[in-house]
Amino acid sequence: AIGAAGATTWERCCLGLPTLLFITANNQKEIANNLEQLGAVKIVKNFTQDFQVLSNNFSAWKKMSNHAQNICDGLGSNKISALLEG
Repeated sequence: AIGAAGATTWERCCLGLPTLLFITANNQKEIANNLEQLGAVKIVKNFTQDFQVLSNNFSAWKKMSNHAQNICDGLGSNKISALLEG
């Protein structure tokens, strides 16, 4: 996927989508940098170069997908409900 570092980042992580990530606002920098350090996304510095490197390396895409899925499992509302009922 190619996307901005906003709220849809969590949806892409939940789906395990390897992502080239654009930071479009200052409040996105810290989270984007943390996600990149965890291997879940690649922050775009040079789109053409970054795309070529990743598109030619399936194992990098697979690793990114696995890391992303470990970030967000999509079960947050269930977890919160269980805590509140608790």
